[in-house]
Amino acid sequence: MKKIIEKLDIKKSTGVDGVGPNEMKHCGDKITTCIASIIDNSISSGIFPDTLKTASVMPIFKLGMKDLAENYRPISILPTISKIYERHIASQLQDYFSSTNILQKTQSGFRKQNSCPTSLTRHRYLNKRY
Repeated sequence: MKKIIEKLDIKKSTGVDGVGPNEMKHCGDKITTCIASIIDNSISSGIFPDTLKTASVMPIFKLGMKDLAENYRPISILPTISKIYERHIASQLQDYFSSTNILQKTQSGFRKQNSCPTSLTRHRYLNKRY
């Protein structure tokens, strides 16, 4: 939990709870036990708290004329604890996938250091005719 909190980007916006990444980082060790307890209880009960689902939606300008709604894309600003929760679950899943070898070696999605370009490069290499 401590590593996840340390990696938070303090430049990111604060969610509707008013607790931003900067505040989380400053709390450090004092808050990690509480957050871990909340997440563990949530996982055990199978219930994700409604308050962590609440997001502030902001329009971000893409390009074109600023007075046209279609030139904006919405972004959701979630509470910082939701981001911590998500990263914790992702880390647990990655560890599980790695330890059980569930994912094929050619699987690029949901794997660290793999992406669409990785998949495309691998596909081209495997299908190259000599």
